[in-house]
Formats: sequence, C-alpha cells, structure tokens
Amino acid sequence: MTTTSSGTDDHAVISRTTILLLSGFLIGVVVGEEVDSAMSPVVLVAGAVGVAAFMALDLVSYYHRQQFLAKERQQTENRLERHVHCDCSSLTDDTVPDLEALQEELLRELNQTASA
Repeated sequence: MTTTSSGTDDHAVISRTTILLLSGFLIGVVVGEEVDSAMSPVVLVAGAVGVAAFMALDLVSYYHRQQFLAKERQQTENRLERHVHCDCSSLTDDTVPDLEALQEELLRELNQTASA
C-alpha cells in the first residue's frame, strides 16, 4: 500500500517481496529439475526477470524514500528558520557574550540575595 501525493491509498496488486518469492520459487523449480527440459529455459528466464524487477522496484523505492526524507528535512528547516530567526552573520567573537562570566555574576548575585 503506497500513498500518492493527493493522500489517497493505492493498493499494489503484488508486492516487491512477493515478486522476489515467486521468482525464487521459479528458479528453484528449474534447479530441482521439476520442469520439462523444454520449459526450463522459459521458467528460468521468468525467474531471472522477476529478480531483476524486484531489484529495480527496490531501487526506485529507495530513491523515492530519499527524496521524501530530503523534502521533509527541508520543510522542517524552513519552519524552524521562520520561528527562530537570527541574523548571526554580524556576530563575532568580541560580540558574543562570555557565558561563564555571566554565570559567575549571576551566582554572586544569587548568593548576595540569599545571604541578605
């Protein structure tokens, strides 16, 4: 079951895994010599084509998944950028506050307030 861009579900007639299993069965039948010698090349080719189709469909699925993940990541980055907008290009090491000094100063103020 796959989801299209419109949000509706498309039901696959046969899955990639089923194609691989049936292809393996066909190849196994030929290797086990359960088929006439006249039909064995046809059955073997059908099994090989099934394995190739599985690999092609799996590769296409992989690329679709990568595109989907890249699109999701870009959308997330865009949303974060809209919510947390910081022009950090103007900051240098001199303008970035010394966090340790600020922490020590806050601790001193807290201690003075607590002892008073």
